[in-house]
Formats: sequence, C-alpha cells, structure tokens
Amino acid sequence: MNNYKPCKQCGEIKPQAQYRKYYGGRKGSYNTCKLCEKINSREKYLSGKAANGDLSAAETTELQKIHTLWDYQSSLGLCPPRKISGKATPIDLDVMLETYHDKAQKAKSVLPVNAPAETPAELIKWLTEELVEEPEFYQDEVYYKLKETYRPQLFIDTVTHLPIYDDTYKTVLDEIAKRFDEYEDTYYDKED
Repeated sequence: MNNYKPCKQCGEIKPQAQYRKYYGGRKGSYNTCKLCEKINSREKYLSGKAANGDLSAAETTELQKIHTLWDYQSSLGLCPPRKISGKATPIDLDVMLETYHDKAQKAKSVLPVNAPAETPAELIKWLTEELVEEPEFYQDEVYYKLKETYRPQLFIDTVTHLPIYDDTYKTVLDEIAKRFDEYEDTYYDKED
C-alpha cells in the first residue's frame, strides 16, 4: 500500500504515479492528484477569462460545474482549493459532478443532525462506505483508531479521577459504532 496514497481533494486512493513529485530535490510528492490539479488549473484559467469578460457560454457552465464540484468535495470533508481564483485537457466534469453529488447527498443523509459542519472526510467515509470485511476488522481496528484520533483524552478530572475526552466528534463516532454493530448483526445472520 506504500505505492498508493489518498488525494486530499478528491479523496480517491491512487498510485504514486498519479501525483507530481516535489521539485528541487525535496523527497515525496504533492497531496493533490494530477487530475485534480488539472481541474484547479482550468478553474484558474477560466476565472481569469471571466475577469476580462471573455467567457463563452460553455466556459461559464464549465466554471460553474467546477465550483459546484468543489462545494460537494468540501461537504465531504475533503480539501479543494479554498479560494476561487479569479491548454486544459478535457475533463468529464459531468461524471465527476454526479459522483460527488451522490456522495455528498449520502453523507448529508447519514450524518447526525448535530454533527460539526467540518466533519473530517475519514469519519464521513466510515458512515457511507460499503462494509465488506469481517466485522471484527471494523470494530477492533477501524473504530479503535478513529476513536483514538477523533476523541482523544484531554485530561483527568481531579475530583472524579475519570478521564475527560474531546467530544467534538462524539455523535459522529457513536453513529459509526452503531453502523458497525448493525453490520455485525446482519453479517452473522447471513451465515446462519
């Protein structure tokens, strides 16, 4: 798995070859894949044309699609460019829009009502991703790591001597635990 990594913008796990290497002898590669970089460059180009009033109707539609795609990605906790910036290879934005629209809608429907607005992509993933592994994998490995990362112990209460945890993502973690429990129940029911 060392030859793959997730793109911070689209969230897809891609081979290292899909990422530009750092320049100047620095080791490693960028965290945004080449496809997302193309989309971001295209947006910058189209925004520049828009500032000069030179956009065609098709280019205006394409720019709106890119901005909508970024909104969907943001709603999933991913990291598209924060600012809309002011020889692109054709990009099938319609397919990407449909994919991320569906993902964003699914995420919106499964997130608890009181979930933080900026819920991390990793938590949203475990509320929406299809579960196919043994239930113990999700219970013992995935949930344990999520809880360790997103609900760390802050301190020990001096009066009760009990640990106090960061509850920012507690409702989301509870929903993930519930999903894993339900999966475990149905998983073993299928085997009977």
